[in-house]
Amino acid sequence: MRALDLFSAAAGGWSLGLHRAGFVTVAACEIVEWRRILYAENNPHVRLYEDVRSLTAARLVSDLGFLPDIIVGSPPCQDISSANTKGKGIEGERSGL
Repeated sequence: MRALDLFSAAAGGWSLGLHRAGFVTVAACEIVEWRRILYAENNPHVRLYEDVRSLTAARLVSDLGFLPDIIVGSPPCQDISSANTKGKGIEGERSGL
């Protein structure tokens, strides 16, 4: 099965776990440049996208020729984390991603 990994966060933990479970990560999305660079070094055959807000099914089909079978992701939690006492909660800028 083919996977799309959103919010890849450099290390690509989802991609690694999926690979170990027999999946193939075909695309990933990470907005932070240094994280994309590191992810690409560890996953050279994965198509990388920058901003999840501009990633559409039509674009994936155009670029890959198909839609992934599964989408995984770990969206930013800074705004809603209890560790961030100044976080804006659900009203935070990144909470809607």
